[in-house]
Amino acid sequence: MPGPRSLRQMPWWLWLDALCLTAPLAAMAWQWLFARVSNVQLPPVTHQALFLTVWIVGLADRLTEAQQRRDSWRHWCAWTLRVPLILLLLGAIAGVVWLVLWFLPQVILEMGVFLVIPLLFYIFFARVEVGPRAAMPRELVRGALFSAGVLLPTYAMASVPTAALQLMIAQTLLVSLIFLGVTCRERMRWDDEANRPDWLAIDARIGVWMLFLLGTAIWLANEAHRNASGMVLYYATMVVSGLAFLLAYTKREKVSPDSLHGMAWVILTLPLLTLLFLQLHDKQQTAFAPFRPLDEHRAISLEDRIGLEDRFVLTPQL
Repeated sequence: MPGPRSLRQMPWWLWLDALCLTAPLAAMAWQWLFARVSNVQLPPVTHQALFLTVWIVGLADRLTEAQQRRDSWRHWCAWTLRVPLILLLLGAIAGVVWLVLWFLPQVILEMGVFLVIPLLFYIFFARVEVGPRAAMPRELVRGALFSAGVLLPTYAMASVPTAALQLMIAQTLLVSLIFLGVTCRERMRWDDEANRPDWLAIDARIGVWMLFLLGTAIWLANEAHRNASGMVLYYATMVVSGLAFLLAYTKREKVSPDSLHGMAWVILTLPLLTLLFLQLHDKQQTAFAPFRPLDEHRAISLEDRIGLEDRFVLTPQL
């Protein structure tokens, strides 16, 4: 965007995205929904730690990108406000360390250690090459980090639901394809002509990949419905999110990269509407039956596990 700019000129609806608040809101929305359909009560510190962690990673990534280019409003805004944002970033790092070490349940902390490896890979390796041939691995790492942060706390607090691996893969691919679509739109406008054919090739495949993913999600939702599982709502939300992004992506030539980026994150907050729908219905519906009782410390004995299908067992916290 050529010419001098000021913060007053930036569209008001870009502020949440410019301050990197849309990503943590979307992550919390998916985490809330997954815990709800799994009938798991996550402690508030889990949501707080996720929000701060996603915001830290997103803001650090944004500031790093803003050092190289400031063509978009969100990169320009981040660079203009870099001093107060860096101070907030340092405070958020201290806050998340405090929450994780002193308040996060041990079982979630143990599973969260597995996130360190892909996070370090993304920070030190996946961002080195920004050309089109490195786009898919980078976006896959981003999608995997997003999905793991959303799903792992609930996995830690309860037994792994049916089709857990399929869910993780589907969630990762959905977020990755949305990220990749936004990246393609930006790079085709900003990169030199030498890279344009590669980005066009990726752009042509995004719609096909998304349709295959939506077909998989619909199949998984049908399987969950047959098992009277609340996960059908989770898969249905994934399908709606994917279709909404495909619709927005068909209009990519008519909107700016900033607008497409903002719409992508708004689409990823659609689980909030599903949660609102659930709040308006009876919480005791059989469609939301738990996969197994909530057990924060995995203290269910072998004898209890044998009878789980015949009775509802709660292990009290000692």
